Amino acid sequence: MNALRNSSRALLRLPVRGLAPKKGKKGADPAVEKRVATGSMSMTEVTGCNIYKTGSDPAILPDDQYPEWLWDLVKQRPTLNELRRRDPNTMDSAELQRFLKLQRRALIKDNNSNRARK
Repeated sequence: MNALRNSSRALLRLPVRGLAPKKGKKGADPAVEKRVATGSMSMTEVTGCNIYKTGSDPAILPDDQYPEWLWDLVKQRPTLNELRRRDPNTMDSAELQRFLKLQRRALIKDNNSNRARK
């Protein structure tokens, strides 16, 4: 029963063509407005991050108040050429897995470009 309910909900979310008013014609919904960025950037608040009609933008906190894992998201991962220069025996499992994935991807791209030339 749940599967049927979920599939019917998914069908209701599908876009339907032909129901939206044409641009520049009468009958366009006046409630739909174009959002224009107004205001200026702030060093104390995350400008434009408020998703509620009432409320304010969240404040920027000091770095020590954010979790440690947040700073790991920004770290650059090595590219395929950098990994090719390294010895595979000295790589840890994550680096070796990334190297194999990037190497397979490069091989697929080369094969696809060779097939397109023929």
